[in-house]
Amino acid sequence: MKVLIFSTTSGIGDMIMTIPMIKLLRRKIPHAYIVLGVLPEGARQLFEVCPYVNEVRKVETDGPIVPDLVLRNAWLLWRMIRDYKFDVCIPTSVSYASFYMGIDNIIARFMRARLRVGYLLPSSGAFIWRLLGFSFLLHRKMRVDPSKHHVLQNIELLRLIGLENEGEVPELELWTTEEDERRADLFLERHGIKPSDGLVGVHPGGNVWVMKRWPARKFAALIDGIRAEFPGTKFLIFGGPEEEGLKRRVAEMAGGDVITVEAMPIRATAALIRKCHLFIANDSAPMHMAAAVKTPVIGIFGPTNPRATGPFSPKSAVVSLSLGCQPCYNKVGFFPNTRCAAEPQYRCLTQLPVSMVLEKACQMLGEVRV
Repeated sequence: MKVLIFSTTSGIGDMIMTIPMIKLLRRKIPHAYIVLGVLPEGARQLFEVCPYVNEVRKVETDGPIVPDLVLRNAWLLWRMIRDYKFDVCIPTSVSYASFYMGIDNIIARFMRARLRVGYLLPSSGAFIWRLLGFSFLLHRKMRVDPSKHHVLQNIELLRLIGLENEGEVPELELWTTEEDERRADLFLERHGIKPSDGLVGVHPGGNVWVMKRWPARKFAALIDGIRAEFPGTKFLIFGGPEEEGLKRRVAEMAGGDVITVEAMPIRATAALIRKCHLFIANDSAPMHMAAAVKTPVIGIFGPTNPRATGPFSPKSAVVSLSLGCQPCYNKVGFFPNTRCAAEPQYRCLTQLPVSMVLEKACQMLGEVRV
């Protein structure tokens, strides 16, 4: 059996949340030939050492996604249709935006698989948006449930191809090589961080999703608070190339033993996160990476839905104000909802006090540093 699991619109965190489903598929059908299609280069690097997939194919795009998908990937898509002749195609876009879901469902149709399964937009959306999700191109579908974690929803997709999970939910995991671990060790050695030192990782960014960011000054104040409670703790500020300025601002405001992590390969970043005693982040890919490498993690949530995309780990916590307007990101529409109707804007994050995050951080650090 040849199976294509893909999303041309999902980020790294979304792809990490497919891992338990992929593990379960491999366990249920050991002989399956599994091809994973991803958009971000970081996702390709993470999954190229995944023991549960046979191949990883990256979709190329640099600009407006629809023309790019057509113009730059027509040959790639044609070769995949010709060479693989997939039996099953599973687009994994757990989305509230018909634009994103529609792209994946259209591509699924062109893959000519004998069985296409995927998602329907939530019933709360207007009929036109649900129609533009193009879920009618799938043979079998399941409605997106905003109250259920994406990991669990992805696993439930397997029922649509006749596989029952019988309550089994595999853990998240990530895979690193000896070279990745060596890079992480060299980074710590270069900055004088010993294995016995308390080490806290912080990710104040969120890629292009600025509305998901807790203010930088509050991250700096949080570092000060942890330092006061746990003297000698070292701090690593993580972020992508586009977040260099943000990382520097947090480090400058916090001062002391705060080190910004320069851009490094994503698997080496995962290895470095694994060495932290605690990781604190906005709703972002590094938050999901921390959950996957079993590092205790705190997710700071504003407009997005922690029930659906919170860190999927027993060693995790979510800090949120839980305002009546939260979450607002899961409203069904053509594009993701990035507008805040509250005044002041995004008070779910701007008014989230440092004390709430600090209390949880001290509790979790106390548990791992005893």
